[in-house]
Amino acid sequence: VTYSKRRNGLFKKANELTVLCDAKVSIIMVSCTDKLHEYISPSVTTKQFFDHYQKASGIDLWNSHY
Repeated sequence: VTYSKRRNGLFKKANELTVLCDAKVSIIMVSCTDKLHEYISPSVTTKQFFDHYQKASGIDLWNSHY
């Protein structure tokens, strides 16, 4: 119950950042029961988001050790 409430609160805040600040936000969470939960701003695809991150950070996510 706590995880679910906190997850929903976090996603609500992410949505607020998207709407109020025109920010692009992505959250990927995996629960202790291996359920995947994600939020991504509607204005961007997951691929676009991670491509932008890789370009800005200089990190190749697909070939790095982490």
